[in-house]
Amino acid sequence: MKIEKELEVFNSELKRNDQRLIITFDRLDNIVKPYLWNDIVSPLIKLCMKFRWSNIFPKLFLRRDLYDRLGNLTNKNSFKTRVIDLEWSRNEIYSYFLKVVFTLSGDKFKQYLKPKLTLANFTLIEKRLRKKGARNQLPLETNLIQPIINAFFGSPKPKPNGKQSSAYEDLYRNIQSADDTVNLRPFLDLLKHAVMEQKKEDTEKKYRKDSILGLAYCTSKSVRREAVLQYLSDLWTEQGNEFVRYFCEDVSANKGKAAQKRSKMDEKLFEILLTDIKDRHADVPSVAKNTISDFKQILIANKIITPYMVGNKNRYRFAYLYSNYFGV
Repeated sequence: MKIEKELEVFNSELKRNDQRLIITFDRLDNIVKPYLWNDIVSPLIKLCMKFRWSNIFPKLFLRRDLYDRLGNLTNKNSFKTRVIDLEWSRNEIYSYFLKVVFTLSGDKFKQYLKPKLTLANFTLIEKRLRKKGARNQLPLETNLIQPIINAFFGSPKPKPNGKQSSAYEDLYRNIQSADDTVNLRPFLDLLKHAVMEQKKEDTEKKYRKDSILGLAYCTSKSVRREAVLQYLSDLWTEQGNEFVRYFCEDVSANKGKAAQKRSKMDEKLFEILLTDIKDRHADVPSVAKNTISDFKQILIANKIITPYMVGNKNRYRFAYLYSNYFGV
């Protein structure tokens, strides 16, 4: 009540001076322990959703994994229109990547592209890049982005089943999380390690051909594994995510019941795997105090696994991004 009275006074002062104020709340997990979020962060969200002060605008930055596990919020679905996710869609990440390429390469990249695209497509792309306010960034239109990505990364190796694919599809599949979105860190790390591998091995393997960065290097086992190591390390060092570390390390090392892992598991097998990991690390307080249901929510919220239904039964699958790291 004291805080709200002070806000009322402050808002009146802002109105009198015709001023606006944006208040940002960030790194809340460094201030409030994860297990206290229900009692402290939930009321803050409620306050911000019903904010009645006309000249003050609150913005909250919340860890997705903790937000998804919040209680004490009667209807989180009603917040959807007010939420901006920081994960990227396929065309968003490609458009951002190409903006960097167009900006740093000048006309050289356009000269490279011209013979690889139809004249109509190349002319349209140039027109969109010159459009006022474009700043070298293409709109999120597949017909513009797809041919450029295919030219940049080249053709994929033929698939054993004879199915046709493209760099636009294959690269995205290798960087998507369990909810089909993309996080920037593993995408950039994948490109970095692919460049290193291409420089080291292309004289012998010649996968690059006439592309700029050969798709075969981006999708190689060693590159895909390296691309997620730092990202996973960042995840499991965050408070409340301790179980992520033990899950990732045990599964990737095939410890105990983890040797039974599959890319897709039914509820029983998945719970056997989680129980085995919990028992192995029972001396860790943050692991011992949580339930199997808690561990599921942690892994789902961090987009390492995703649940889906087959008939009326739950199934779980690993994100393709981590499949090579986990060996599934």
